Amino acid sequence: MLPQGHNEDTCRPARVFDIVFTDIIGLEQIRQLHGSLYQYRCILRVLDVYGTDPQFNHPLFNPEKQGTWGGKGLNPAQFFTHFPHSTDNSFLGFVVNNKITNSDDKQESNKKIALLYGKRPSVLNGRNKLKYIDLINEHFNETHAT
Repeated sequence: MLPQGHNEDTCRPARVFDIVFTDIIGLEQIRQLHGSLYQYRCILRVLDVYGTDPQFNHPLFNPEKQGTWGGKGLNPAQFFTHFPHSTDNSFLGFVVNNKITNSDDKQESNKKIALLYGKRPSVLNGRNKLKYIDLINEHFNETHAT
């Protein structure tokens, strides 16, 4: 997962860490503190909820694009996402816990549970939110929101 045109020898400056996980804000703070991401480009992994398409990040795809959210020059696979939206980024996966069940738990395991996800409550504004939530509640035993 090295940046385009680099090999392991060009990405091995003396450093304390083997890998650094951060978000896009932390990435910008590292750049501001050190003046450049160049010497850290091979050890950075960016946690990015929805992913970053190459055209917004890598100069190979769009040399003109610079900005807070892009233009970092990292390999698109160095962006780790919560959801598999882009094949260019690395998908972290979902956690599924296995638990030992007994006969009393069989009734519980057939429950249909819905998760309503949104960055902020306003995502449902103007969208008949009560009808939408009622519809979800008709088809699921439990509804959770985050």
